[in-house]
Amino acid sequence: MPYSESDDTANKIPDEFYSMNTGAPFDKCLDCERNLLEPGVFYVIEKAIRQYPNFTAKDVLFECAICLNCAERIKNELSKESLKSMVTYYESKVLYSPHMKQSPVLSKCVVSGKPKEELLNYQINALCEGENLSDLQAPYLVSGEVVEEMSDLLSDETRDFLEDYQNQHMGPPEWLEDIPSGGKFVLI
Repeated sequence: MPYSESDDTANKIPDEFYSMNTGAPFDKCLDCERNLLEPGVFYVIEKAIRQYPNFTAKDVLFECAICLNCAERIKNELSKESLKSMVTYYESKVLYSPHMKQSPVLSKCVVSGKPKEELLNYQINALCEGENLSDLQAPYLVSGEVVEEMSDLLSDETRDFLEDYQNQHMGPPEWLEDIPSGGKFVLI
């Protein structure tokens, strides 16, 4: 479903998709460092966020912007089994979700419909072109529970690849390195 509005500023990338480190739009691909803000360059921004009940504070657990060329290369590294499972899940639960057709799509999980305010963890995703959101797909939010479901669909081979990729490109902040891992990481 195209995502667009009538005025010229409607397709500008919302602040919640800006880099937490710079407070500005992402300008380089995490993988190849291509300039993302050039017209005609398509890329995906993804952020994982943790909320705290009864507080307004939020933590960004990870964030990245990846050009579609690198995203395609990463997709080709996934096992056939994982790719098939993820495509089936995405097509059945996300692409045709009734929640995807409702606005604003960042106010609740696109799969479960659960309001963002009720979620402890969630991921947001936006397809962008240059300095704007793409008209090809609305940005969307997926709950931590749904990310867990998606992670359970992955083969061990794919999990190992994604863990290596995460460690290489998005290693944890220094203060987090001593905390045992066990969380699941999925690029949606």
